[in-house]
Amino acid sequence: MRLWIVLLLISLPVAATAKFGLPDIPVEVPTEVPIKIPGLDKILKEEPALTTSLADARTGVPFLDGFNPIGFSAMSYLPRRANGRFVLTRPGLYQHNFLSYCLHAGAYGPGSGDGYLWVPLKGARAAAIRHVLTNSVTDPEIPQTQVQSLVWGILARTRIDDMSAQLRQAARHLLTRDEIHQLNGGALGQIPPELLDQAFVELPPLAQRALRAEAEIRGMLAEGVADFDQLEAVAVVAGEPPPAEEGPIVPWGRWSYHPDGFFVRYFPSGYQRTRVQIYVPESFNVERDELGRITAVADQYGNRVETEYDEDIEPATECKLGDTVGRCRMDFCDGR
Repeated sequence: MRLWIVLLLISLPVAATAKFGLPDIPVEVPTEVPIKIPGLDKILKEEPALTTSLADARTGVPFLDGFNPIGFSAMSYLPRRANGRFVLTRPGLYQHNFLSYCLHAGAYGPGSGDGYLWVPLKGARAAAIRHVLTNSVTDPEIPQTQVQSLVWGILARTRIDDMSAQLRQAARHLLTRDEIHQLNGGALGQIPPELLDQAFVELPPLAQRALRAEAEIRGMLAEGVADFDQLEAVAVVAGEPPPAEEGPIVPWGRWSYHPDGFFVRYFPSGYQRTRVQIYVPESFNVERDELGRITAVADQYGNRVETEYDEDIEPATECKLGDTVGRCRMDFCDGR
């Protein structure tokens, strides 16, 4: 059975830029287009298929950068639900090699020194893309290359009916009739490259590259191109990305906190394979005083850490992540 995990890889070079999340595109683009281009307004004003960006990657855990445990158990031994999802039944360390996908046409592939963070899928077509990926787990006869081609086509807002027979068949297996109907109704036609050049001249470079790649993919799929190598050459930029001028620095192997209560990190091998490591923390009890301050943390093995406070120091009345006040730093602002 095909193994896959729902994730969007946000790849950050040493001075990070988003690689696998569509860069934010302003709703009102400050550009004047002298020639009327059918469908252009829709491209620039419509919400992108995926809007996930670095701004959504808020669950990185820098204080675990030195946490490199050994002795991971294979996730293949864990119980699984009917949809292929693993069930994390007990605390421990787990890892597995998963199929992964490029969710940003026109992006560089994973490079050396890149860090990856967990983010949710968001955007106008996030639900359809999520269904394609999750349903591919239980339909292993559909090759990964077809799943990836279909994802790129959805990102590029290509009509399903305009795709090749192979991709139309894959879509019928991985999407509902209503989803296919919606994807057929909101698609765009082809726009000549020379007109795109005029329209995108004032857009940020990342947005230009993404929109040009999507336009080229849309044209290729509409012409019946099914060769994966040709699509990949457009969708994934070869080589190392140029260093970003600014942005957060995310080191290789940084942990993210998943909303389901575990820590996860990613080690890609190209964009098509990713080794995922998961740490399910042990349960522990937290004791607080009448002011809500943490006074002790104890685990099930009898380990215990106690905290004493200097009552001569007035407690902080408001705090946020990153504050240097001891109570805020230890308590993460009491869970807020």
